Amino acid sequence: MNATATITVTENAATDAGLAGTLDLCSNGAASSLFAQLGGTHKRVAPGRPEAPW
Repeated sequence: MNATATITVTENAATDAGLAGTLDLCSNGAASSLFAQLGGTHKRVAPGRPEAPW
């Protein structure tokens, strides 16, 4: 018995995760948005994924 299969591979462009940086937090300090700290042109949604709720 001979079996064959077809596989399709789709390569999506890499998403932009923003710029590198640092953020100092303190356990008793104010809350901070991590997305606000990214800088650059980051995207909150990855290809093929639903939009994030924030």
